[in-house]
Amino acid sequence: MCEKRDISKYRLSQLSGISQSSLGRIMAQENLPSLITLEKICAALGVTLSQLFSGR
Repeated sequence: MCEKRDISKYRLSQLSGISQSSLGRIMAQENLPSLITLEKICAALGVTLSQLFSGR
């Protein structure tokens, strides 16, 4: 999703308030994010949860 939005993990971290290390673990599928974390990521990317999971 970051690539499609042309946003770096660093910038996503700034916009969402989630640490880069946490984002890295989520993106590597090493951690399951909470709903609150997913909502923060969606808000930062300007997408809905549905769009986040569909990859659009």
